[in-house]
Amino acid sequence: MPARCSTLRRVSSRVIARRYTLEVPEASAPGRVVWRGRDAVSGGAVVVTLLEDHPQADATLAALVAVRHPSLPVILDHGVEGETRYLVTPARAGQTARLRLSARGQLTGAAAAALGVAVADALATLHERGLVQGSVSLDALILDETGPPRLEDLATAGLARPADQPDDDVRALAAILRELLAISDEANLLEVPGLSPRFAGLLQSMASINPPSAAHARDALRRIDDGLQPLAGSVDW
Repeated sequence: MPARCSTLRRVSSRVIARRYTLEVPEASAPGRVVWRGRDAVSGGAVVVTLLEDHPQADATLAALVAVRHPSLPVILDHGVEGETRYLVTPARAGQTARLRLSARGQLTGAAAAALGVAVADALATLHERGLVQGSVSLDALILDETGPPRLEDLATAGLARPADQPDDDVRALAAILRELLAISDEANLLEVPGLSPRFAGLLQSMASINPPSAAHARDALRRIDDGLQPLAGSVDW
């Protein structure tokens, strides 16, 4: 363990663009390509993404920089240093959806659908630019009291991992919605008390081998009846 800590300290001394100190690698990202860090100019906490070198790296960086959506991080800075392409976004502020779920309990069907609309719309924005988010989860979804829910990073969207496809993002969103509604993986969605048949059918479709696009899922979630009966034990955050 001491040797590992020493290695981490050595790696974390790296500075990008003479400004961004890489402090802690993000455990959920592969190959230490996402780092928690500090901006020496502003003193603020940031997330620094290092894009892996691949034939489309420049195009990927350009696509990421062009992304604008209230449920996606704001890009503070970007550039190329040597052979390293980097992207800087603010460190998250707020509470993860998992922590909120633990503290306040499961969501009502209508509230879960509304949250799903925001996330699906963000995913559709990425997919339209040929990007994949790749790490949609309750831990990557940040909530606060002042704005829409937002995904933690663009980070994995730009890593060009062949295993990740837009369909994977949609299936991950379906899993999030089930967790928010406290519906187990084994449960028959059509038999969940209080869950409308339309919502149940949509969740099944989103989790299937051939799910709808993120844009289609967003539009379908918007049509979910706001008058859904609350599921047993659910609350509206």
